[in-house]
Amino acid sequence: MSLNAEIAKTLYEIGEILTIKGDRFRSRAYNMAAQRVTALTVDIRIVAERGELEQIPGVGKSIALTIADILENRESEVLNDLKESLPPGVLRMIEIEGIGPKLAMRFSQELNITGIEELEKAAKEQQLRELKGFGAKKEENIIKAISEYKNRSARFLLGEVLPIIQGILTYMGGNETVRRVEVAGSARRRKETVGDLDVLVSSNEPEKVTEHFVSMPPIIRILGQGPTKSTVVLRNMLQVDLRVIPPESYGAALQYFTGSKEHNVKLRTIGVKAGLKLNEYGLYDRETDELIAAEDEGTIYESMGMRWMPPEIRENTGEIEAALEDRLPELVTFDQIKGDLHIHTDYSHAVDPLEHMVEKAVSMGHQYIAVTDHSKGLAIAKGLSEKRLAKLIKEIETLDAEYPEVRIIKGTECDI
Repeated sequence: MSLNAEIAKTLYEIGEILTIKGDRFRSRAYNMAAQRVTALTVDIRIVAERGELEQIPGVGKSIALTIADILENRESEVLNDLKESLPPGVLRMIEIEGIGPKLAMRFSQELNITGIEELEKAAKEQQLRELKGFGAKKEENIIKAISEYKNRSARFLLGEVLPIIQGILTYMGGNETVRRVEVAGSARRRKETVGDLDVLVSSNEPEKVTEHFVSMPPIIRILGQGPTKSTVVLRNMLQVDLRVIPPESYGAALQYFTGSKEHNVKLRTIGVKAGLKLNEYGLYDRETDELIAAEDEGTIYESMGMRWMPPEIRENTGEIEAALEDRLPELVTFDQIKGDLHIHTDYSHAVDPLEHMVEKAVSMGHQYIAVTDHSKGLAIAKGLSEKRLAKLIKEIETLDAEYPEVRIIKGTECDI
């Protein structure tokens, strides 16, 4: 996770607790500041060194001091004080689907519930329905939500993990001893949740790769360090496994550590019937043990009589049969996205002016964009008055004529 993302996460946490405490104005301010920090295109340390934290839109003196505190101490005194001021268990309870800050506070204050286990016990003993406005159905929903929470609590949402993956790939790819680096496993298959990360590096100098890996900034604990395999834990408690693979075997390892268990078993079974042997080191002739393919993942699939298939569908749900019959589906890709119907500009709370957004849309090949800055009902997001909205509409019409490559649609995110 980048430093900007870490600080934004802390600001969001502060905003969440302020919501619990009923301070909606300050909560909105911290959430807005978190959005602005997330949108920064430069490292926030550089902004701080220039003394320009308060120049970030939405960041006043108080929030600037909070950010400076995080940068200096790697934690926030404001956040720590807020956490200590809450009744025990409230923060944990709002992680449950369907339980918002107000409801968590009611459970704490009216039933003295101090954690998820107590909440589950109270629900199963039908104590929740004693609360005003609560009934058997809501109680059942709480029990179900807690069960789902427990099942996913050891996993991370893909959206949380993707920025971390990009950071790891950039960091590892910057080392001169690394030839290739990919994240395999469920993350490469783009599953909704990820338990841990498998990072595969192609290199002939595994010791140097390992030293570089275990020096990665977000690491808080090294669970294991060896010449070809290391395991670390990041600050958000995500475990990352590194495997250093010789270049000549990289494709086989990437295939092996990407596919689901069922996909790989099915693939090996087909290989056995064809007189082949497939493992993480390569594809071999079963009788002669001669290496057929190992360096390139696509060649392995081709050598087994099928097309290479996107990682997203390697789940043994018919993709292998489709590949053998040359009828694999064509997945939607980013370059097929035609437009964006929700865009903010610096007219309200975003960072970039409208023309920059239009130029970016053109560079991405978009055919249309809709400009949807906030209405004046949301003053904290610099919502547009009628006069400023009219000015924006005029600029949209001007730029729409200047940039025939993309249609610019007028819109608003309207608070009613």
